[in-house]
Amino acid sequence: MRVCLKTKTIIGVFLLCSAMLTGAWVGISQFMAHSSYKIEKSLIEENFDRALYSLSKTSEGLSRVCRDSAWWDDAYIFMEDHNPYFINSNLVPDLLTTLDIDFVLFIDNEGNIFESYSADDIGRISKCFSTKGCAGTMLVEATDLNGKEGLLRFSHSIVMLSAQKIINSLGEGSPRGTLIMGRFYGDKDIELLGKDLRMNLSFTEISNRADEGVFFESAMSTHTALVGSKVLKDALGIPIVQVDLSMEQGVYAVGMSMTRVFLVLFAGTLLIAGVLTNFFVNLVFVSRIEKLKSQLAGGPTTDDLNFQVILSGNDELTDLSKSINDTLLLVQKEKERAEIANRVKSEFLANMSHEIRTPMHSILGMVELLKETKLDTEQQYFLDLTGTAGEALLEIINDVLEISKIEAGHLEIEKHEFLLQEMVHRVVSVLTVEAEKKGLTLNCNVLESVPAKVAGDPTRLRQVLTNLISNAIKFTGSGVVEINVFQNDSEQIIFSVSDTGIGIAEDKLNTMFESFTQADSSTSRKYGGTGLGLPISKKLVNMMGGEIFVESQLGKGSSFSFYVNLTY
Repeated sequence: MRVCLKTKTIIGVFLLCSAMLTGAWVGISQFMAHSSYKIEKSLIEENFDRALYSLSKTSEGLSRVCRDSAWWDDAYIFMEDHNPYFINSNLVPDLLTTLDIDFVLFIDNEGNIFESYSADDIGRISKCFSTKGCAGTMLVEATDLNGKEGLLRFSHSIVMLSAQKIINSLGEGSPRGTLIMGRFYGDKDIELLGKDLRMNLSFTEISNRADEGVFFESAMSTHTALVGSKVLKDALGIPIVQVDLSMEQGVYAVGMSMTRVFLVLFAGTLLIAGVLTNFFVNLVFVSRIEKLKSQLAGGPTTDDLNFQVILSGNDELTDLSKSINDTLLLVQKEKERAEIANRVKSEFLANMSHEIRTPMHSILGMVELLKETKLDTEQQYFLDLTGTAGEALLEIINDVLEISKIEAGHLEIEKHEFLLQEMVHRVVSVLTVEAEKKGLTLNCNVLESVPAKVAGDPTRLRQVLTNLISNAIKFTGSGVVEINVFQNDSEQIIFSVSDTGIGIAEDKLNTMFESFTQADSSTSRKYGGTGLGLPISKKLVNMMGGEIFVESQLGKGSSFSFYVNLTY
């Protein structure tokens, strides 16, 4: 399948734009996937910092309340005299609820629980603060004048607490014990903190890994929420719980949305660039090639011997046009030389026609004179052969000289009145003898509608008819040769010669009227002839203002018809 340059240009631009779009999409998608993952991780780490900062502020608030109470003189005195009034007036439920405190413990310097209060059952908490080796006991032992604060695990519960030494407001005297204040801190509390901070927080059991800082369990994926985790340590520095922060990958979603917008704009830009590129290529390349093609298709004519292609610009196509012009110039020069040589040859042959024919006629005349003398049988046979060969040679010389005379422009068409039907019948009558020798039937039909008297060149018309009828007889082995003369719808007089001979192959019909050409190379060997009869006939018909046509089928005969410019 042939693909033109314009189509190739469009396909090339389309493939280039598709490749660029695909590359941009793959590259940006991969970039966004990796970059957004890093950004999301960074955001999770920042959110963890915010969450832990908020958690530390909450713990500091509890420590402030606990420190104020532990450094209160009434609490200092209470640890010595155990005055019930202090408990009844200070550890009231409303006050503890207001301060968001779930339990309070007064522990003396020996580690015994001096007093306790809890909104719920304080048994499990008290047990941990009174059992050796438990986290509560260890916290009390580690508490100094600066206090301790943070998270602590009791069984499966996590509490936020603060431990402060009980001293007087002036900081004098030795501590009389340790004050513990705390609140339970569970899943609801961490979720509430996340809600306040607009993030999704939750507690989980510590996994096998207990990395420092934030770590990520799930692999990178753009279709699932990103989960970061951080291990929290208690007030003693021991890992107690894992906090998970889940966050939808909004950065990736926004990035991909922007990417789609970018790709749409990029596709639009590529489309415009493709259209402009196609227009530019057509303007400076394809259109100029088509212009060059159209100029060459027009080609030089005999009236335009200085034909040159004209192509604007200053590039390789212009160089190509210059090369074509140089070639055309060379071809035209060679054509002129060939035409001059052919014209000189034709003029020479035309001028020599008399000099060539005269000796031949003399030879044939002497042969005829010799035939009238006393000759034996052998001599008569040799003279007959010589006469036959001479007549054949004269026919060939006449054909060559005739076409040379036509090509040299020395042949002139005459015009005078003559009897058309009489001229046709004379030609047929002369050739009837030749047809009868081959056993052929020669029919001639001149319709009554054909004018009797016309004006034209009877000599050249007779020559054309003679050539066509002679060929029909020559190439017909048996059957009929028919001559018809009639008028067509345009009132042109048509001369038609049909036969039932060997016919002509369809692919040879276009070359039948070329000089020295026959339908088959074996024809000249079998039937003889120079191949000039039809070319001479065509040139004569054209010179008389007419056209000649041929219809034929191989093995079934041929039909030649022509018309000339006859007035009547």
